[in-house]
Amino acid sequence: MPSDITGSVSHTLAGKTIVVAVTGSIAAVRAVDLIRDLIRRGAAVHAVMSRAAEQILHPYALEYASGNPAVTKITGKVEHVEFCGVGGRADLLLIAPATANTIGKIALGIDDTPVTTYATTALGSGVPIVVVPAMHEAMYRHPAVMRNLEALRSMGVVVVDPRIEEEKAKIAENGTVVLEVERLLGPNDLAGRRVLVTGGATAERVDPIRILTNRASGKTGVEIALEARRRGADVTLVHRGHLGLPVKEVHVEGAEDMLRAVMAELAGGGYDAIVAAAAVSDYTLDPSAEKIKSGGEVVLRLRPTSKIIAAVRASHPEIKMVGFKAETFLSDEELISRARESMEKNRLDIVVGNDVGKGGMGTEENRVLSYPGRGRSPRSPERKGLSEEPLSTPWRRSSHEGRRPSPHHRVLRRPARPRSEAGGLGRRRPQPRLAGRHHRPKVGGDGRPPQRSGLGGAGDEEGRRYPRAVPRPGRDGAFYAPGVRLRGERGGGPQLCLRHQRGLRPRPHRQCRRPR
Repeated sequence: MPSDITGSVSHTLAGKTIVVAVTGSIAAVRAVDLIRDLIRRGAAVHAVMSRAAEQILHPYALEYASGNPAVTKITGKVEHVEFCGVGGRADLLLIAPATANTIGKIALGIDDTPVTTYATTALGSGVPIVVVPAMHEAMYRHPAVMRNLEALRSMGVVVVDPRIEEEKAKIAENGTVVLEVERLLGPNDLAGRRVLVTGGATAERVDPIRILTNRASGKTGVEIALEARRRGADVTLVHRGHLGLPVKEVHVEGAEDMLRAVMAELAGGGYDAIVAAAAVSDYTLDPSAEKIKSGGEVVLRLRPTSKIIAAVRASHPEIKMVGFKAETFLSDEELISRARESMEKNRLDIVVGNDVGKGGMGTEENRVLSYPGRGRSPRSPERKGLSEEPLSTPWRRSSHEGRRPSPHHRVLRRPARPRSEAGGLGRRRPQPRLAGRHHRPKVGGDGRPPQRSGLGGAGDEEGRRYPRAVPRPGRDGAFYAPGVRLRGERGGGPQLCLRHQRGLRPRPHRQCRRPR
């Protein structure tokens, strides 16, 4: 069920309701995975289908994926108004895939399918709409289709461009679509800002075949770039790769290439911050024009490379800058000390210390210490998120590596049970109840319970009297149900006490015989 995966990746869409509209493209089969990816980020998803989509994908598939019945026709419940009307439940309408037919109808205001009815209502009420086209390339290139897409953009609809492959305009990757949804529904606190990110390792050429590099994977830079994009920033990522990310990518090879690319980007102006997360080579060399023959000893003469953060600070003193300091096998205090030195030397706004000797390079998870400027306390994030606890705050590592207990967590211990004179634990007396299991106040002829009549108990109009609903203690300290004659009393015999009746006591009392 979707509840099993809700928020399993992140909580960026927690509390958001998204309507996924599916139309009659063969890419409709991708809708199940897309819905699940949205749920993994905390969203609640509802699906609506056109009749053409039903011929490709059964509504039960979308019901299973979302956990909610798929809407296949508009009924008296006016589902389109419930979700996409003014004050409706939906935070966003995602049309994926969107065929050329559906795009044209939405652009022209034609409303003859459940999907176009939802879209018309959403446009009229201001609900954000994301359209993800999918069709053959020839259809996508049709002038009328291109005009219709531009018309949707002019209405404020976000269009996620398709991938042109094998003469087809294929639906965008799920990660790209989800990132755009997160961007629209996110805090948008970096809107209008430009952020430059460097990431990954650089490679210094030894000869046409060999290089000198390091083990940095570049994942930190990629995640920082995507998070900035998610929060509304215009992002440029300078790294040694071509990943097809929804940000501007600048490919570089060596340390000097990265320095030139960064300075060229900053020269264009408009950048508010730079995050220098790249593991830039500290040394380079003059490469050989031909392959170095194998089998013999080789001596390489290395020279230091230029420091990118020093060059950026010298030419752009006003820009906000985040630097990274990698060390090996240091204590947190030593790592903070060296990170502080790097901050003061390069006038960084934030420095992130990383002890790579304990792991973190080329791995999926990492532990870093961030040291912000302006006298604030250092932070010690574990793995994915930044911690709100200062480093000096003591905390105990739990069995779940990387998780901190709540600051309000307290260990509650039960008070010690009193010991008897014989040295054993004292017996706890059960709390009395108003009535035993086998005793219920009887109802009189008028349908009301009988009224109490003094200490003797309750009575009805026929003069019958019943014991008061108060448990009686036996000689062994246990409480017995009202009206039960105890052993030794007239008419008494083996009975069950209240704790036996409720199944709370494993062994019988002397006066209470329970079959074994």
